[in-house]
Amino acid sequence: FSETFWDDRDDTFGHVGEPDRDSVGELFLFWNFHPCNKRAALVALNCGRAAVLLEDKADEEVVALAMEALRKIFTKKPVQDPIHTVVTRWHKDEFSRGSYSYVG
Repeated sequence: FSETFWDDRDDTFGHVGEPDRDSVGELFLFWNFHPCNKRAALVALNCGRAAVLLEDKADEEVVALAMEALRKIFTKKPVQDPIHTVVTRWHKDEFSRGSYSYVG
């Protein structure tokens, strides 16, 4: 993003989506990378069935869902579109097969 619109003091913040069976775990956690690298960057995590289903969506659709979630969370300031995005598909990756290491 060109600037942060979230509280920079928070390492993470959560998101509770619709109580639909397929969307449980969708964009459930956002990591704030600004304190680490001084860039206005977020990493969104998905888990469970939602993570598997999202892997079949186009990058643009996944980013649009993330932006919709962020705009529902942050209503006091305008949430601009990101200047760069990366969508991973860890479940389909032959080396990770859906796992990741916890950043502590």
